[in-house]
Amino acid sequence: MDTLRTNFYQLAVFVEAMNRRSLTRAAEALMVTQPVVSRIVRNLEREYGAELMRREGNAVIPTESGEALLQLAHTTLRAQYEARKAIRDLARVETGHLRLGITSSAYERATPILAAFFARYPEARINVRVDSSITIADAVRAEQLDAGVVIVSHETSFGLESTHLWDEEFVPIIAPGHPLLDAAPSDPAWGEVSIVATASSGHRSLIAERLVPLLPKGNDYPVVQCGSPQFVRELVHEGVGIGMLPLISVEDDLQHGRIARLQLSDDPILSQMHFIASPHTAKSAILRRVYRELVDGRAVRAGDRG
Repeated sequence: MDTLRTNFYQLAVFVEAMNRRSLTRAAEALMVTQPVVSRIVRNLEREYGAELMRREGNAVIPTESGEALLQLAHTTLRAQYEARKAIRDLARVETGHLRLGITSSAYERATPILAAFFARYPEARINVRVDSSITIADAVRAEQLDAGVVIVSHETSFGLESTHLWDEEFVPIIAPGHPLLDAAPSDPAWGEVSIVATASSGHRSLIAERLVPLLPKGNDYPVVQCGSPQFVRELVHEGVGIGMLPLISVEDDLQHGRIARLQLSDDPILSQMHFIASPHTAKSAILRRVYRELVDGRAVRAGDRG
């Protein structure tokens, strides 16, 4: 079996000479002498048993065999570059630092994905900040955060690089056994109900845009503001009012009867979750890896449930 002795440097020299159509100019570009380039080309010809270049006036051009080697050399050198880049990027991920904002609507879906990331890269540092979509976008623009997972609608534009991650399904919820579960739209009890929302302006906007239009018209629905989705679940359970949260965060409560789903429409309420980053941080190795983890690791996506 023949043993090939060609190395990456020899291929790079051959590519440089063929691209420049000159052994002399290739030598200048590589900062070596012209005899070194000539010797490398001759060694390649001896290695492969074929003439790889020919002269046309003052230029050197590849022969048919040279063209074949040139194409393979480009592929090989590109593969070497990608391998080096992947290894460098992995080192940057393993020791990298990322400041990530996550809206509470995406927190429960993103948490197990990030936990798996930490298990693989224990030396990496990710500071997670839970906040509203608008506040996260402002912090990314101000470079106080490197990236964020936020709600994006047709009405919102953050002026940042934005990539769709998944569609999150939101469900209207109410206390189990609440009389409004089976009430007609004309029932006067609708006029006395409150809406429970988190302190997030994004969550309140989502309720105003998506939940309120589904409720019976002609009523004023006051908003009871609380701190977190957990408080929303607890207040709804106590009968304080109607809430709306991501399905993933209330599935267990629904299954165990701690809260009930208020069926207001046959169509699901979906909101787009996006990954946002500023152009200054979008090329960060750890940022790209976390984004890939969020895309590939979303085990349960809205609409994928059987």
